[in-house]
Amino acid sequence: MLERNLTQEDSSPALKANAEGGRAAHRAWLAAAFPGLDPRTSGRLAGVTGVELWLVLTKHEGLSVDDAEATVAMLIRSVIPSDQGQSS
Repeated sequence: MLERNLTQEDSSPALKANAEGGRAAHRAWLAAAFPGLDPRTSGRLAGVTGVELWLVLTKHEGLSVDDAEATVAMLIRSVIPSDQGQSS
C-alpha cells in the first residue's frame, strides 16, 4: 500500500499530503538522529534511509531484512563525514 501511495501521490491531494507528511517526519527524524549535519549530507541520508530504497532492496531485489539492514548501514556510514564521530 505504501508503495502504491508513493507512486500515485500526484493523482490525489490527499495522497500527496500524506507523502509530504511522511517526508517531513523523516527529515525531522534524521535531524534528531544525526544533529548538526550540513544540508548536502542530510539530503544524502534522506536518500539512503528512505522507504523507497527499502522497497527496492527488499521487494525488487529480494534482499532479506538482515541484508537490507546491512546495506543501509553501509550506505549511512558512507555518507556521514568522518569528523562527525557517528558510530553504527
